[in-house]
Formats: sequence, structure tokens, C-alpha cells
Amino acid sequence: MNERDHDADEVEQGVDEGYDIAAARARQRRVNATDRAQDAYTRAYLSAVDLVEEINELLGDVPAPSETFTPNWEHVGSLVEVTRRLEALVAFLTRVEEGER
Repeated sequence: MNERDHDADEVEQGVDEGYDIAAARARQRRVNATDRAQDAYTRAYLSAVDLVEEINELLGDVPAPSETFTPNWEHVGSLVEVTRRLEALVAFLTRVEEGER
């Protein structure tokens, strides 16, 4: 092998190594992005669970229909709005669960 062929082989090897380094860096970025997405998803999931528990507690504080509670139209309107928003949330979660969006 002459000097010129040897230099060409070194350049080719360097290009291959450079590609391997670039590919490794790209893989690491994807892994890092996946890890960040998993962490963010976990935080969001736990936050959603906490909010559902809080909603359940708040609804428990809403007076239930009874002989001792006389609702007015403000009560009705508030409960209708809560129901509307919960229905929208259920519809959204159903679409997400089915893979739509």
C-alpha cells in the first residue's frame, strides 16, 4: 500500500468513526428525550390523579339533594357547569384512550 492509499484509508476510517460518533450522539439525544418525556408523563399523570381526588372531595362537600337543602338557580347553574366540564373531560379521555386526537 502506498502512502496515498494509506492516507485514504485513514480518512475513510475517520469518516466511519465520525459517523459512529454522530450516530451515538443522535441515539443519546433520543434516549434523553425519551427519559424526559417519561418523567414529564409521570408528573402529569400523578398530578391528574391528585386533581381527580381533589374533585371527588369537593363534590363530596356539595350539598346532596335532601329535604333539608333547598337549592336555588345558582346551585343548579354551578352543578350544570361542573357536569358539562366533566363530560367534556370524559369525552377527551375516551378519544385519547382509543388512540384518536
